[in-house]
Amino acid sequence: ATVLPGSADAIRILQVENLPDPLFREWTRQLVALPQPVQSTGAHGALRCRDFQDDAYAGEYLRELGLMAGAAGPVAAGSIAAEALDEAARHLALWMCFEDVIRVADLKSRPGRQQRLRAQAQAQATDIVRVVEYLKPGVDEVAAILPRRAGAWLMSKSGDGSWLRRAQFGLHIRSSSIWGHLILRGLSRLRPFRRSSLRFHEEQRAIAGWIEALRQALPASPRFALQLAGLPQVLKGYGETQLRGRHNYARLWAAHVAPAFGGDAELDAAALRLKDALAATLSDPEEKLNKAAVAVLSGPPMPQTIRWIERPGRNA
Repeated sequence: ATVLPGSADAIRILQVENLPDPLFREWTRQLVALPQPVQSTGAHGALRCRDFQDDAYAGEYLRELGLMAGAAGPVAAGSIAAEALDEAARHLALWMCFEDVIRVADLKSRPGRQQRLRAQAQAQATDIVRVVEYLKPGVDEVAAILPRRAGAWLMSKSGDGSWLRRAQFGLHIRSSSIWGHLILRGLSRLRPFRRSSLRFHEEQRAIAGWIEALRQALPASPRFALQLAGLPQVLKGYGETQLRGRHNYARLWAAHVAPAFGGDAELDAAALRLKDALAATLSDPEEKLNKAAVAVLSGPPMPQTIRWIERPGRNA
């Protein structure tokens, strides 16, 4: 592929990581095929996915990004479509690299973290710095990393009144000690099994629905696509934080995304409503909006989202 002048930034981002030559050439080919405004974000996203899982996962990210770019058609720099596609590239990478116990353990046990914490504590070379991680694993976190069927079975046995919901316990792991470090590294070594986990399946299913909606929205209304691209920012963390985010996502999808693809809504007007609703959600830490929409939140929050998709203008 011909490397255009504007593609140089994306190429430099890859070069810093010293990728194997075949991988570097393949990623370069995929990146320069993207609209120029999204290439740098795409490079960062691919590297993030590689760090999270593996080369194949990063390749999946680039392929999905290429499909979205293809659906958008020609994209001019500075246009709303370019902004929407760049926002989608950023949030796709963040969502694909969701936080689970495996990811948290990996980040907390990386060598550079201890040095950063020592620097933050302004510790001298002779000072002893003990780092204690406070973890409170519950049934959700355990089920999330189990194989899909086992995790789903465990969740089915852990209703609101179940003893499993009350079985949470606090863990204090000293990551600065050899034993604590080994525990965290052991959890991080579960990475190869992540693809078979319940959490991975749920996230991939929801991501697929969001991507399909974006592929429909980009050519129909870049303004709506821009707001839709930012929707995953309500999804954060794991455990209770993750559950709150899923409820927010489900509510916004049901109220503002699904109706927009019903054929009757005007997408540019729907974009303004989604923008206001997203801003209100992000400034609602007490979940007042979710509590006021209990009917929307019944059942599994996110995996149902892909059932709402319809192509704009398609006859039912």
